[in-house]
Amino acid sequence: DADLPWEREQAEWNKKHGGYDTLLVKCREGFEDISSTRARGELADGKECEILPEAVREYIKLRGI
Repeated sequence: DADLPWEREQAEWNKKHGGYDTLLVKCREGFEDISSTRARGELADGKECEILPEAVREYIKLRGI
């Protein structure tokens, strides 16, 4: 969990400079952007990943990401 503050800072930078929201996923080895290969793979495999913020969990499931 030590990398969460750094990931959140990166997400804020992306929002300011790229104009998009970053959905962070807590995977077994830390936090990653939802678009990362490992995060998508772990979600697809049904691994215990936590979508942050909580409110988007169902959205991600419905989208099949």
